[in-house]
Amino acid sequence: MSTTIKVYDEALHRQVEEYMAAHKLSQEQMGVKLGRSGAAINQYLSRKYKGSVENLEKAFREFLAQEGEAVAGAGRSLQAGRDLQAHEHI
Repeated sequence: MSTTIKVYDEALHRQVEEYMAAHKLSQEQMGVKLGRSGAAINQYLSRKYKGSVENLEKAFREFLAQEGEAVAGAGRSLQAGRDLQAHEHI
């Protein structure tokens, strides 16, 4: 019997926790915003999510982007693109 190891995006995980704390959102309220259950949010935050972590993290990224939050990991590629454009104009 093989065991599947789920990989969590730690920066995104931290960002979700910080967003929920800053906006005083319960797991149930966050679930409503994502169209997921509060139990799914609880499992994700506990790193015990039984579903597709990748799909749930995609939903978190899309939600945070809509909320105008800088999404974990996105800033690095955006800055790299800006650096490349700056060098092209020199």
